[in-house]
Amino acid sequence: MIIRPPMASYDAVVIGAGHNGLTCACYLAKAGLSVIVLERYATIGGMTISEEIAAPGHLSDVHASGYLVAKLSPSPDELGLAEHGLELITPNPNWAQIFPDGRSFVIGRDVETTAASIMKFSRRDADTWRTLYARFAAAKPTIVRAMYSRPESLAEELGAPHGADGYRFLMQTARNWVDETFESPEMRLFFASAGLHAGLAPDDPLGGHFAWMFVAAIQDVGCSLVRGGMHRVSEALAKVLRARGGTIRTNAEVASIVVENGRAVAVRLADGERIGVDGVIAANADPRHLGLDLLGDTIIGAEAASKLQRYEWGPSFFGIYAALSTISRRASWTFAPGACRRTRWSASSTRPSSIRAALPPARA
Repeated sequence: MIIRPPMASYDAVVIGAGHNGLTCACYLAKAGLSVIVLERYATIGGMTISEEIAAPGHLSDVHASGYLVAKLSPSPDELGLAEHGLELITPNPNWAQIFPDGRSFVIGRDVETTAASIMKFSRRDADTWRTLYARFAAAKPTIVRAMYSRPESLAEELGAPHGADGYRFLMQTARNWVDETFESPEMRLFFASAGLHAGLAPDDPLGGHFAWMFVAAIQDVGCSLVRGGMHRVSEALAKVLRARGGTIRTNAEVASIVVENGRAVAVRLADGERIGVDGVIAANADPRHLGLDLLGDTIIGAEAASKLQRYEWGPSFFGIYAALSTISRRASWTFAPGACRRTRWSASSTRPSSIRAALPPARA
């Protein structure tokens, strides 16, 4: 007979030590709760992990590789991530787009630098970008607030000033938006390709709105690199959590959430250990795993279970990890004068149709 020690109990249990789970845990600990984070993988980080994939001694960011949206969030400052080791590198210029014929343009750290680069392709498109960025700057407080608030209902969206136009733009495809917004094929290509960062093909709804926000955010705060690798994000969060008394366990897979009398009271690990909770269980897991695996259809009901069984995953991304012995400075000056070794690069043809042609086989 196996005799287990008394069941541990916490005010809050967070399932998953990805950056979102760790951020949640930090705020719970900051509020004075006793918190434990349970991670089934051998290391913390989730989408923000760096591992030796290409060669020994060469760290690759396995999933997320850019620090952009978090710069619009108050959380890094509120949690003091910089004081706990997070260091960002923001290149200038921040982004470079190169084309097969050697032409290029860059997104600088100010809108006029970017506009001057776009002007090589179209004076009208340069003026258009000034207008689009000004629109983002004016809307930024509303955009950021919406990121951390409940979604508006459709009635609220349509009832707002210019609500119908705003809803059209929100649902507009990237292809339709770039065709009506830019005149040069190069700018149409670049802005349409920005939607790919959310897995949105040129003919997918939401692509135009996302492309505008993505490039405008790069213009506004810059897409940074994390010095040392993306795992430094999760390491900084872990330091904050532990400084506030929180606990993190890796190799601790949660098999189920224990529900008694309609209330979640514990989690059970894959090895049978039960960890009690007096307050919050927060799951940094996808909806399907949370509903069907951790809770089960007996708890969530047949209707919800049926919907989750039809849950549609978004498109996946294909990555190539390389260990380079050197980077040619000559290449950067040839293709994008002014670009530095840390600048983010995009390379493609000049035809927006090339994206549309490439996506269906990749999604098949």
